[in-house]
Amino acid sequence: VDSSFHKEATEFANALRWNTTLESLDLNNQRNLWLRLKDQVFYSVLLNQKLRVLGLSYVLLNESHLSLLVDVIRSNHKLEVLSLSYTQMGDSGSQKIADALKLNSTIYQVNLSYNQILTEGLRALADMLRVNRSIVYFDLQEHGSLETRNMDFSEILKANRVLKGMNFCFS
Repeated sequence: VDSSFHKEATEFANALRWNTTLESLDLNNQRNLWLRLKDQVFYSVLLNQKLRVLGLSYVLLNESHLSLLVDVIRSNHKLEVLSLSYTQMGDSGSQKIADALKLNSTIYQVNLSYNQILTEGLRALADMLRVNRSIVYFDLQEHGSLETRNMDFSEILKANRVLKGMNFCFS
């Protein structure tokens, strides 16, 4: 990483960390930038408790970044919208996100579409939706396997009376 980019990345992360007015951060589809910034940005997001909207779609997340994201979900009590489509989190990542969302009471909109989430991840997300009472819009479009497409989501609807919009379209 060249020194000028490193300096700009550090300045961006520091500004994000100390900013008291920023409520929305959309890094959707910023793969090249993200590859260089993600550790610094996640750390900054953890410290920025004003953030209400976090968009990381099309950004590939590894296990370490998913762990940091879980910390953000658990610690930021203003976060309302979480967009994580096309991050390739798979079952493991979706289980971590589901565990964090179980106790979250501020996030009302979640997009986890196209993340290669199969049976175990879907079960974890279904369990989360049974107990979470803040999420009203949940998007999980997926090109799943036959066993994934055959999962029964009717139990979620029986248990969760706050959901207003769900997209569980499997092709």
